Amino acid sequence: MRGYRRPRHYTPPTALGNQAYVLDTTALLAGLQLSLPRSYTTTEAVEEVRDHVNREKVRLAITIGRLETVNPEPRSVKEAMKAAQKIGEQASLSKTDISIAALALDLSRKGLKPVVVTDDYSLQNLLTHLGVEFKPLRTRGIQKPRRYKLVCPACGYRARGNETYCPRCGSKLKRIPV
Repeated sequence: MRGYRRPRHYTPPTALGNQAYVLDTTALLAGLQLSLPRSYTTTEAVEEVRDHVNREKVRLAITIGRLETVNPEPRSVKEAMKAAQKIGEQASLSKTDISIAALALDLSRKGLKPVVVTDDYSLQNLLTHLGVEFKPLRTRGIQKPRRYKLVCPACGYRARGNETYCPRCGSKLKRIPV
């Protein structure tokens, strides 16, 4: 493609040895499931693919055995949620993002080396804190891991759980770097 330059750190995804690619919705929309010999995703990610052409690509990849849809273990979902809360990313991550991180944890417990293909910076941050490798698709990816805290801009309340709105005054909580 004319004018297109790959990022300097880009390496094309390939399945080597015990490496397993975990695809988020962006990777599914890019059609990576058809070019990788071993890839996994979650039901939540598949449900986010809504257009007919990409749904057919996903269906074909599942049929020919290139993509496996797996629901992560509840303990892995809890571990991913707990880690997201610890680094202040809980408000920025969707249920799908958490399921992708949890699936990567499951695969690593089974002796595979998961590599998550995602452009989502919050998910990349969580994966870094979990010790899971990721590959960005169309972005540079995060340069260093960060921690955040959720704070109410109106009254200064600091979130302790999964709140997105301040229980004191009702304002939307803001994420600030620690």
